[in-house]
Amino acid sequence: MPNRERLITGIQPELREEDGAAPVLHGVASVAYDGTERTEFVLREADPKLGVRRVVERILPGAFDKVLKSKKTDVRVLRNHNPDNLLGRTKSGTARVFTDANDNLAYETELPDTTMGRDTREQLRRGDLSGSSFAFTIGDETFKDEGEVRAVEIKRVEALYDVGPVTYPAYSSTAAGVRSGDPSEVLKRMEAWEAEQDKVNELETAEAVKAAEAKRAEYEERARKAGA
Repeated sequence: MPNRERLITGIQPELREEDGAAPVLHGVASVAYDGTERTEFVLREADPKLGVRRVVERILPGAFDKVLKSKKTDVRVLRNHNPDNLLGRTKSGTARVFTDANDNLAYETELPDTTMGRDTREQLRRGDLSGSSFAFTIGDETFKDEGEVRAVEIKRVEALYDVGPVTYPAYSSTAAGVRSGDPSEVLKRMEAWEAEQDKVNELETAEAVKAAEAKRAEYEERARKAGA
């Protein structure tokens, strides 16, 4: 079974309350990459002493299109990814998960009249919950060498399990934020890609040297015949 990934956004979830209506939780679980650093998830910071470069992860626009259209997709709205803290579910019609005008992954659910629902409502009012997160598996990704930065770009999400507010948000200076938990699996895939790129570069260098030597030999042969 593929490892579940978790990413955290630093966007404050909202509590929308109208007279006579149940309170609605609205949040942004994932931010689509728009070409700026504030829409990247940090996997690893650079460490010049160890020769380690910065690694970021990007959710490309359209990454959720296929999974959201799938009839198999059943997303739960959970507090802190805990299945005991269920706030809503798409299959039961008590939650909605969608992409907004900016291709960000958003969610809405009417908070239930349960202990968890009432507690969540009060803590949203107080501002205690200041981020959102989502759990997923990757369907398609690419790696990029951008000089001092390595980038993992997620082109397609294979499965979407849950979304919801979290107690520990991302850095307040970013929209996208950080990865929750150990990013070692992603970094391993990145390192394997780097090793493959090194092999390709070595092969290209060897072929370039061989071509240059052949050109030089051809030039020397022409010069020899011309002087004969």
